[in-house]
Amino acid sequence: MNQTHIHLLITHLPIVGTALGAFVLIHGIWKNRKISSFHTYLAKFVAVFQGVFLILFY
Repeated sequence: MNQTHIHLLITHLPIVGTALGAFVLIHGIWKNRKISSFHTYLAKFVAVFQGVFLILFY
């Protein structure tokens, strides 16, 4: 794996995390489950944390 592959992998993780969080939110609303909102916030937090980490340290 070269630097281009690593760069694409790392920089797209926040985008995938945001999409995953949106999917969990839609599923939670559809099934009317409160635990899904916790998982949505967790997925969004991880995505934001990854983005901030990339800006500061990459």
